[in-house]
Amino acid sequence: MAEVKRAMISAGQKIAIVADHSKFERQGLDSFYSLQDVDILVTSDIVEPSILNEIRQCGVQVIV
Repeated sequence: MAEVKRAMISAGQKIAIVADHSKFERQGLDSFYSLQDVDILVTSDIVEPSILNEIRQCGVQVIV
């Protein structure tokens, strides 16, 4: 499954990730992208602001 996700990211012109707050509380086993691959992150306002600021510093547009 991760191979399919990586192929979709490499084929995309803009990459958007939708992740709720729980995805920031643990490290996933299936990491198929890096922040350098992501253009937009859509998440909830429950995520710690310092985490969102770090993501923004990587050049990712964060939409809460």
